[in-house]
Amino acid sequence: VGPSSDANTLDDYEEGTFTGVVADGSGNNMTMNGSWTVGYYTKVGNLVTVNGQFITSSVGSASGAVRLTGLPYTSLNNPSVHSGSTAGYADDMNITAGYPVSFYIAPNTSYLNFHIWDAADGTTGLQASEWSDNGAIIFEFSYRVA
Repeated sequence: VGPSSDANTLDDYEEGTFTGVVADGSGNNMTMNGSWTVGYYTKVGNLVTVNGQFITSSVGSASGAVRLTGLPYTSLNNPSVHSGSTAGYADDMNITAGYPVSFYIAPNTSYLNFHIWDAADGTTGLQASEWSDNGAIIFEFSYRVA
């Protein structure tokens, strides 16, 4: 599609894959199950939709709050762009039944912060100790990019 003065003209479309890795904030990666590291994305304009199933085989030296790194684009650097959701599926977690796993992307980042609904006033960061060696998560969500 060529240049247009119509703001609704589709002028940026891309599909692809990305490699997701569960890690802590210090860069200590968990060992991923090689069959479950690929996520998919579709970018239309400034909106990227990502999805996938990610499974680890070892927590390794990860500690503290965990995240999924490797998203295909950095989110827009604007405080109003926070985006997130609740995981469609999580398995082999060391958490209490009834506490769903959620996640969000903050401005100017390319990773998801995992959280758990286990506090009276909301969520807390999902800790490496709450993720088991064979932990798994499935999600789909969209976020804004520059």
